[in-house]
Amino acid sequence: MKHPRRSRRTREEWQQLIEAQQESGLNPTEFCTQRSINQKRFAHWKRRLPKVQTDQADAQWLELPGVPATSSVGWEIELDLGQGFRLRLRQH
Repeated sequence: MKHPRRSRRTREEWQQLIEAQQESGLNPTEFCTQRSINQKRFAHWKRRLPKVQTDQADAQWLELPGVPATSSVGWEIELDLGQGFRLRLRQH
């Protein structure tokens, strides 16, 4: 017995599904299994569509106060990128 084929999803429908997966807290495999979505197609569209930031991702950013352009204060920034890599920015 053949299963009826589902009509193709639009780009907007895939975007909504990707956003729903990100907001669900489930990994893609769990999400696809619960919703009977083809995991390979989901992964394809997730790579193809632009990344959508969620509130969770935004919560990782810390806003720093700006330094007035007339200030004589120099700055030095060092970012530890992991695996022994560091990015150092200096202005004097």
